[in-house]
Amino acid sequence: MRPNGPRRIFFSCKNNKNNTSLVLIRPLTTSSSFSLIDQSPSPSPPPPPNPSPFSLAENLINRGLISAAQGVVDRIVQHSPSISDFISTVNFATSRGLDINSAAYSELLRVLCTEERRFPEAFDLFNRMGVAGIFPVDFCCYVLLIDGLCFRGELDNALFVFEKMIQSGTCRPTVYLYKSLVCNLCKKCRIVEADSLCRVMELDRLTPSRVMYTSLISGYCKQEDIERAKGVYERMLKMGCKPDVCTYTILISAFYKQNRADEVDNLFDKMLADGVSPDHVMYKSLKKYPEGQGLCLTIMILQVADKNGCHIDALSIFSFVTSRSNKTVEEDVELWFRKILVSNKMCLSYDDFSTLISALCVGGKTNLARDFLDKMRAIGFQPSHSTYNSMITCLCHDGSFEDAKKFIGLMEEEHGMLPNLATYLIMVNEHCKRGNLNLAIEVLEEMNEKGLKPSVAIYDSIIGALCNDERLVETGYNMFERMLKAGVVADEVVYTTLINGYSKNGKPIRACCLFDEMIKSGIKPSFHAYAALINGLIKQNLTKKGCDYLQRMLEDGFVPDTVLYTILINQFCRNGDVSFAMDLFNLMVINKIGVNSITYRSLISGVCRNVLRINHSGGRKSEKAKSKIFHLLHQITLKPINSNQGVHWDTSEKKIHYALKLMQDMKENGLMPDLHVHNAIINGYCRAGRMRDAYEHRKLMLADGLRSNQVTYTTLIEGYIRSGEIDCAIALFNTMDSNGCVPDKVTYNTLMKGLCSTARIIDALSLSQTMIKRGLYPSKVSYERLLKSLCDICLSGGLAFKGCVPCRCNYRLQSLCDICSSSLAFKVCEEMLLHGYVLCNSNYNRLLYILCGHNKLWESHKLIDMMLKRGKSPDEVIKSHVVEACYKQREFDLAIMLKKNILVYEDG
Repeated sequence: MRPNGPRRIFFSCKNNKNNTSLVLIRPLTTSSSFSLIDQSPSPSPPPPPNPSPFSLAENLINRGLISAAQGVVDRIVQHSPSISDFISTVNFATSRGLDINSAAYSELLRVLCTEERRFPEAFDLFNRMGVAGIFPVDFCCYVLLIDGLCFRGELDNALFVFEKMIQSGTCRPTVYLYKSLVCNLCKKCRIVEADSLCRVMELDRLTPSRVMYTSLISGYCKQEDIERAKGVYERMLKMGCKPDVCTYTILISAFYKQNRADEVDNLFDKMLADGVSPDHVMYKSLKKYPEGQGLCLTIMILQVADKNGCHIDALSIFSFVTSRSNKTVEEDVELWFRKILVSNKMCLSYDDFSTLISALCVGGKTNLARDFLDKMRAIGFQPSHSTYNSMITCLCHDGSFEDAKKFIGLMEEEHGMLPNLATYLIMVNEHCKRGNLNLAIEVLEEMNEKGLKPSVAIYDSIIGALCNDERLVETGYNMFERMLKAGVVADEVVYTTLINGYSKNGKPIRACCLFDEMIKSGIKPSFHAYAALINGLIKQNLTKKGCDYLQRMLEDGFVPDTVLYTILINQFCRNGDVSFAMDLFNLMVINKIGVNSITYRSLISGVCRNVLRINHSGGRKSEKAKSKIFHLLHQITLKPINSNQGVHWDTSEKKIHYALKLMQDMKENGLMPDLHVHNAIINGYCRAGRMRDAYEHRKLMLADGLRSNQVTYTTLIEGYIRSGEIDCAIALFNTMDSNGCVPDKVTYNTLMKGLCSTARIIDALSLSQTMIKRGLYPSKVSYERLLKSLCDICLSGGLAFKGCVPCRCNYRLQSLCDICSSSLAFKVCEEMLLHGYVLCNSNYNRLLYILCGHNKLWESHKLIDMMLKRGKSPDEVIKSHVVEACYKQREFDLAIMLKKNILVYEDG
C-alpha cells in the first residue's frame, strides 16, 4: 500500500447567497496528480465528506487494492453531478494518495465554462494545469474557454489559451477557433493581430472564412488604411474565397470616400462579373442616383443617346453615379440632360423617353422628369398611361397632389386619355400612406361620379388604412360591405387585410368568422392569412384555437417559416411564457429555419422584459395546447428534441446572461444587434436593479456606434425610479436635451409617475406644465396618479372648513397645503377632461368629497356637470353631501337640480 502523504486540498468552497465560489488555495505541485499541498501536517487523513460514495474505494484501499480503488474514483469523477461533488472526490483521492487524471480536470474545465459560465476561474484552473504540465485532452474545452473569454472581452487571455493549445500539441486549431479570435480582435480594433492570425491560417493551409476577411477589410477601412484593405481583398481572391456584397460595399465605400473613382469602377465591374448584385445598403452608402433598376436604365439610355450623336460621355456619367459628392460633376450631369432636351437631333426613341422619365421619377428628379415629358410631347410623342402614372406617382410622393390632379386633367384634355385604375390607385395609396383617409375616400367618390368602377386593390388600400386604427376597424368592414354591394368581387388579399386588422386590434374571434367566410366564398387562404389569424389568437391567450388553425395550415400544405416562428415567439414572450418561446427557438434552429434579427429581437426583449417574472404557463388547457403546437412544428423534422429545453429561469442573473448569449449568437450569425436589442438588454438590467451594469452596457452600445435614443433614456429613468433613486432619474432626464435627445411623451409620463410615487408633487406639476408648453400632455395614467396624490394631501389634512385659512405650502420641501391641493386637483381634472380623458370613479368621488368639504360649491357643481356630460354620475353618498352643502348655503335651486341630475352650467 502506498503511504499516506501530507493532507492535500484541491479546492475550498465558500457559500455566498447560495452561490458556490471556487477558490484555489495553494500553488500546483509538479507531480502528476494535480493537487494543492497544505504545508501544515495532518495526523490522519480526513474522513470522506459523504461515506456512501467512497466506501467501496475506502475498503479497496484498506485491502491494498490501489489500482481497483483508482478505477472506482475515476468512475465517481465521471459521474459527479456537481462541482462540489467533484471537489469532494478530488479531496478524498488526494488525501488517500490516489491520482486524478487529466480527463477529469478537462471535465471540470468544461463544466466551469458551460454550466457555470465562470470563465475567470476556468482560466485560472487552466493556468495551474499548465504549470503542472497537464493540458485538456478534449478540444471542446479549448473552444468553450476561448469563446467565453472572447465574449467577456478578455482577448489577451483567449490568445494565451490558444497559444498554449498549439504549444502543447494536444489539439490542432480549427477555422472556427481562428474565426472567434479574428472577429473579436477586429471588434476591438486590433486589426494587425487579427491579420497575423489569418496569415498563420493561410500558411497552415486553412482558408479563412468570408466573414473573417470582411472583418479585416472593414477594420482597415475604418482606420483609413485602404492599401492594406486592398491587400486583404487580393489575398481573399487568391485563397479562393468569394467576396459577397458586404465585402464589396465596404471596399467601394472606402475608395469612394477617397475619390478614387477608377478603382470604384473596377471593383463595381468585378462585382457584377462575379455575379454579385448590389443591394440597398450599397446604394445607400454610395448615394446612387437614381436607385435600383432606374440607375441601370438611365445609364443604358444615356449610352444610346451617345451612340445616336448626342455626344454624352457615358463613362463620365457612371463616374458621377459613384462620386456624387462632387458638386461640379453633378452640375455637368444636369447639363448633359439639358443638352438632350434642347437638341434638335432625335437621339431618343419613344421607348427611351418613357423609360428615362420613369427612371428619373424613381430617382426623385421630378423637375427633370417633367421637362422630359414636355419634350416628349413637343416632338409629337404621346405619353402612355404608364408614363403619366410614373409622373403622378412622383408628384404624389412629393406631396404635390394639386399638380398630380393637373396632370390627370392634361391627360383628358390633350390626349383624351381617361385616368385608368392604376392612376386612381396611385392617388389612393399615397393618401392612405399619409393618413389622409378623407381625401382617399373623395377619390373613390370621384371615380363613382365618372362611372369608373374601383378595383378591389383600391378598396383594399382604404380598408387597410382604416384597420390600422383600432377605432376604425368596423368602418373598414363597412367599406368591405360597400365594395361587395358595388359588385366588386373580394379576393384573398382584401380578406387577409381585414383578418389582420381584427387580429391586430384584439378581435380574433371576428377574424375567425371572416376567415371561415372567405373559405365558404371559394377563396383559398394564404400563408399570410393563417399567420395573421394565429397571431391574433395567441395574443389573446386563445392558444387552443390558435393551435387548431396551425394544424389546418399544415394540412393545407403550408410550411412554417421564419415569419410564423417569430410571431409565435413574440406573442408567447408577451404573454410571459418565455420558456416555451425558447423551446420554439430551439425547434426553429433544429428545423433549420432561418433566424433573422427580428426573431432575436423578439426573444431577447421577451427574456429581459420578464427578468423578474416567474414563467407564466397559462394553465392546464394552455399547456396541452402548447404541447400540441410543439408537436405539430416538430413533426416537420426527424431529429429528436424534447420540449422545455430552455434555460432555467430561477434567477434574473441567468435570464440576463442568456439574453447576452443570444446577442452574441446574433453577431456570430452575421446579424449586428441594433438599438432595439441593446435597449432590451439595458431594460433587463434595470428591471433587475443592476443600474451599474445597465450603464456599462450602454457604453458598449455607444462603442458600437449606436446613440442612445428616447427609449434608452426612458428605460434608465424608469430603472432609477424602481430603485428608489428619483434624484438620479431627474438628473438623467435633465441631460437629455444637452445630449441631443429630446424627451418624448413616454419619457415625460414615466418621470411624472415616478415623481408622484415619491410625493414630489410640485415637481410633477411643474413637469406637466413643461410638457404642455412643448405641445405634449400627460397620459390618463399620469393624470390619475397626479390627481390621486393631490387628493391624498387634502384628505390627510382634514376637511373641516374653518373660514379663511392662509396658505401653508412649502415649495422648497415639496409640501402643499390641503386648500391649495384641492384647487390644483380641480385644475388637473379640468385639463384631463379637456384632453378627452374621463376620471376614474375613485378619483372623481374623492375630489368631489374634498371640494364639498372645503366649501367649494362652484367647483363641486362644475365637476358634476362636466362628468354628467360624459355619462358619469357621482356616488349617491357623495352626492348627498353636496346637496346638503347646497342647503346649508341656501342654494335651494342648485340642490334640486343636482338631485335630478340637471346640468347646472350649460357651458361646463
